[in-house]
Amino acid sequence: MEGTLMVLGSNSTKLVTKGEGLNKRSIAGAAADLSSQL
Repeated sequence: MEGTLMVLGSNSTKLVTKGEGLNKRSIAGAAADLSSQL
């Protein structure tokens, strides 16, 4: 689980860095991407 959180954190950081600005939406998007890959 900790590994998943680390990946999720780096993914959401990239999304926010791209200028999304919506932290919750970025994190939710990263979680959705992660879930679809599992």
